[in-house]
Amino acid sequence: MSLKSNDNNSHKKEPTSFAEGVGRMLAMIMLLLRALAIGVICYFLYSFVEPLLH
Repeated sequence: MSLKSNDNNSHKKEPTSFAEGVGRMLAMIMLLLRALAIGVICYFLYSFVEPLLH
């Protein structure tokens, strides 16, 4: 019986709690910041290496 009730809970599209929603939002923000940091690092590496190639 407990498996059946867990199945019903897993079909919810909303987060089960406010903390879970905040955690998902923070995880997405961290992924975006990581992508931005990688882009900035690549830009600075390119700006330092590109003059050496000419």
